[in-house]
Amino acid sequence: MNYSKIKKLLVLIGLLAQGGLVLADSKDQAGKEQETNISQVVEIVDFDSERDLDDLLKICHEDQDLLFLDCSPEWYFAHMAHLHQIKVLKENGKTAGFVGYCEKPHPWYAKRTGGTVDIIAVSKDFRRKGYGRKLLEYVVKELFKMGNNVVALAVVTHNKPARALYERVGFKIANTIRWHNCFVYALTQEDFTPSVAQSNVASNQEEKPSHDMVGGVGLSYRAIKGF
Repeated sequence: MNYSKIKKLLVLIGLLAQGGLVLADSKDQAGKEQETNISQVVEIVDFDSERDLDDLLKICHEDQDLLFLDCSPEWYFAHMAHLHQIKVLKENGKTAGFVGYCEKPHPWYAKRTGGTVDIIAVSKDFRRKGYGRKLLEYVVKELFKMGNNVVALAVVTHNKPARALYERVGFKIANTIRWHNCFVYALTQEDFTPSVAQSNVASNQEEKPSHDMVGGVGLSYRAIKGF
């Protein structure tokens, strides 16, 4: 075999090798894109006690800023969950957060025209993804659909990340429950400011809380009767 043929053969081998590398890079890139798409599978589902209870209790005990007025998380799920709506946010089947809410928490609230967000929380493992806002906007829309004129919730005064989230959505301070050191927030339909990018929650980097986004369970009638 003469030199020119050897040279052509080496060039051909080089081109084939380069093509193989390009093909491998394309497959690798496709794999990364597929992983990204998988990581964005987010859904809000109905609470199932057998499936979700342990995960939700774990989230509740992760952070001291979770606000349960006059009850424990265990008591809430044992005695109140069946009276309220609870939705769970899942990322790829894993529990990332949840929200509990009701149109009329107790019979003596019957004359009130507002719904209540009992509690909203995001696991520490799933923060900085906009899930707190997704849950909050979901429950607000649901409560307005039920015919409520106002949505109320409570949050401890020092939980500034949660308060900032509520205020971005349109909530305003309506009252103070001093014996629990918390604010009562209220939101009207006119003030509601939903996020523009709710369809792509996993890429929403607007909200970066350092604490759970928290509502209050069992808001006192005295605190919210003016709504």
